[in-house]
Amino acid sequence: MEMRAWTEVREISGRSSSQQSHSQRTSLFLEVIEDGYRGVGEIAPHDSAVWFDPARADVLAYLRGFLAHRLDGRRGEGSSVLHLTDASNAARPAAALLEMALLDWVLQREGREVEDVFSGSHPVLPQVTRSAIAPSAEAPATGPLRIKVAPWITPDRIALLAKSADTVILDVNGEVVDRNTIESWLSALHEGQLRGVEQPVRPGDWNSSVPLVEAGIPIYLDESIRTVTDVRHAAKYRSATGVCVKVERAGGFAMASRLIVDAQERGLDVYLGGFFESPWAKRWMHAFATQFALGPSDVGGGHHAPRPEPRGDVIRIA
Repeated sequence: MEMRAWTEVREISGRSSSQQSHSQRTSLFLEVIEDGYRGVGEIAPHDSAVWFDPARADVLAYLRGFLAHRLDGRRGEGSSVLHLTDASNAARPAAALLEMALLDWVLQREGREVEDVFSGSHPVLPQVTRSAIAPSAEAPATGPLRIKVAPWITPDRIALLAKSADTVILDVNGEVVDRNTIESWLSALHEGQLRGVEQPVRPGDWNSSVPLVEAGIPIYLDESIRTVTDVRHAAKYRSATGVCVKVERAGGFAMASRLIVDAQERGLDVYLGGFFESPWAKRWMHAFATQFALGPSDVGGGHHAPRPEPRGDVIRIA
């Protein structure tokens, strides 16, 4: 089986966070080819490491130097990829990328598409992202909205972006925010508009968000959630009322399914997050999300997206 990778840079907006400020996002694609069929996977890792999320270069190096060589003749066994990895930070994103490419290869061989595999009946509602941190003003959004915030953001900036939204998630991206600041932000929202405050504590801190939950503030955890154990910690310690599950961070669709089911069984709200992938991966995430009763998720803009072709500098993996 031949494997090759390439990257694609896209202009984006509304993505400045407390950890990063950028107007572009780079997707990492992996193509597997055998017997005249080709499958394509995609993830969108950060340019540089953020918290426990590895840099794109680290994911590529892990895939090329370790994971691709451990397949040992397997073909299309996407759900078995993660157990071939180790504890490296790059392991789960690399497994997610390879799992998707292998599954897509199987689908092409069988004459099927992703919608034939992820064929649930649950409605999927996309959410929009805006940033109160961005240096230039961003247009308000309607429908479900997530607003990137930071401890220094004033309520008036939130009010401007949220004025037409149905529901709002205030996403702090792992910066520590005190209760007074959070309550000042909530004063900028209409009654019933708040969906949750996301990751107002350091990733892996299961204690500091407990008083916020006990005070009746809905808290979502995102950067803290990578494994089933993380989900169980969030529920056990009552650290959150909901979680954001990201396929890339979980290690692929198979493991993301386990996280979603486990979280819902423990009474946690769940939505499917993304790393601002291209329409190709968005198409997969939209189909995947139909299998679950999820909150508004990062799944918009990918309907019927075509399979990407290699472009630019192509890197041979195997």
